[in-house]
Amino acid sequence: MSKIVSILLMGITAITLSGCGGDSSSSDDSISDKNYIVILKGVPSGVCETDTYKDILRGYGIEGVVTEETDTTTNCATYGKSNDGDTCAETEYGDGDYNCVVGFDDFSGSGDISFRK
Repeated sequence: MSKIVSILLMGITAITLSGCGGDSSSSDDSISDKNYIVILKGVPSGVCETDTYKDILRGYGIEGVVTEETDTTTNCATYGKSNDGDTCAETEYGDGDYNCVVGFDDFSGSGDISFRK
């Protein structure tokens, strides 16, 4: 599992365990326009779009992050990409009723990620 997917999963887990919510905010940025997309499948409702989750991701060096909670049928093709591990990756999270889609422009954190960075 790539480092970036691990970061995304850790962030979701931390928020879920802490019960921390937050306001979801809409963004003018389209996930389809982002350079990279990760789809976490089976996420509980109310985590993905929180400001807390986005702040965690930014803290790890993920730049230009946009998140969206979607139904479980969402996949890379929904955003015009293929599940190639380069620009889009899909991974199972758990048995929640939603997918968490994370789009971002770049990663400036330490270490390598699988998106040929």
